[in-house]
Amino acid sequence: MVLYPFPLLVSKNFDWKELEENFWIVTGENTCEDFNGKLEPTATRCAHTCEVVSKSDEHMYYMILLYRPDSVGAGTMAHEAGHVSTFLGHRLGFQERNFENDEPYAYIDQFVADCIDSVLKDKPKEMNGKLYKLNTIDNGKQ
Repeated sequence: MVLYPFPLLVSKNFDWKELEENFWIVTGENTCEDFNGKLEPTATRCAHTCEVVSKSDEHMYYMILLYRPDSVGAGTMAHEAGHVSTFLGHRLGFQERNFENDEPYAYIDQFVADCIDSVLKDKPKEMNGKLYKLNTIDNGKQ
């Protein structure tokens, strides 16, 4: 059973030009802007999570970019998954995360961390017989 079906893009082999041509980044003010280098990797950043909108179909996605896949461990997976659950919880009107309502967030965290792990292992995630295409911006690579 998929508890929280939402569009998630996880990529470890993305092309910046393709990314910028196909998506806008959603700002904190809920506006769409061109990337214009906003998510460029830094010396310490090995991953980044953001909300994006497709320029072709105007659908919103949660995108996790793995800049240095060899440096992504369990801690980074949990960290990025936490960002997705926070974004999603905000969009769905969940109460802020606390000890009394943490379970929905924890399910999202688990699902997202599993998705990141499957991309790192080059094994697409399958649930209920349905294949989740996670590397959609990897120049068609699966």
